[in-house]
Amino acid sequence: MMFDMSASSNDELLERAAREQLASGAAAPDAFVKLLVAGFAPAEAAVAVCVAAGSPRADAQRRLEEFGGLWDLIEADEEADAADLLARHGYFDPDVTLNEDQQEIASRLRAVLGTVEGVPSGYAVTLFNDLRTGRLVKAFLRLESLGSMRWRENRAFWIAMCRAGEAFEDDHANLDAARQRCHECVADL
Repeated sequence: MMFDMSASSNDELLERAAREQLASGAAAPDAFVKLLVAGFAPAEAAVAVCVAAGSPRADAQRRLEEFGGLWDLIEADEEADAADLLARHGYFDPDVTLNEDQQEIASRLRAVLGTVEGVPSGYAVTLFNDLRTGRLVKAFLRLESLGSMRWRENRAFWIAMCRAGEAFEDDHANLDAARQRCHECVADL
């Protein structure tokens, strides 16, 4: 898709172009790359795609501040790498408003994190994004997996995990198996 560059590259034009990309089935990182290739500035293109994906403009701009200096490091033909970095850090994912039950689960998952020190940076970013975007089951499963690797002997961690697991109403195989493993870890300590 070619964009009409004769029009000014204002917020509205960028957001419309980003919405068109997403509506056509492009993933957010791909829409971002297409806007860059069309000649739009990286920061403005990133915000436009984030807004088109459902985030308020203020949130998109605030979250983009975490990537200050990134645009200076991108060279020609590295647009996809920048898009991948933004996507892996959850930049394009809109925040969700958690209902009361989800807030309770998120609170319990934060309590789990309070029982440990030194969460590896890659996991920390992913866990933060999972909580921010309402992917609470994924956060629980990620914590259970990380705990089995790093905090196997941390009784407080496993007790907090059991407490967090009890808050989920979802019953599916992965969640049930992870809850069972948490209870087994407590019993083994």
